Amino acid sequence: MVSPDLNPDLTRPGKTAIVKARAHFVDGEVESVKILSGPAAYRQPVIDAMKKYKCAGHLTFVADQRFVFGVDPLSRGLGRSSAPL
Repeated sequence: MVSPDLNPDLTRPGKTAIVKARAHFVDGEVESVKILSGPAAYRQPVIDAMKKYKCAGHLTFVADQRFVFGVDPLSRGLGRSSAPL
């Protein structure tokens, strides 16, 4: 997994966001990424990070990923994280 590189303004205290994205893998590499939801400012960093994902083997599949920036309302945790949808 690759963490998105964010503009420092997007990581300041109090900033929160959840971005949901879908990656289409072909032969173990990301062929395309579609943002399903999330603020515009976070979308391109998420796309850029997901395009760096790789998996072993020559698999073709679709994977959804949830990126949480700031406070995760589901876990009450701090920091940025990503987890499968």
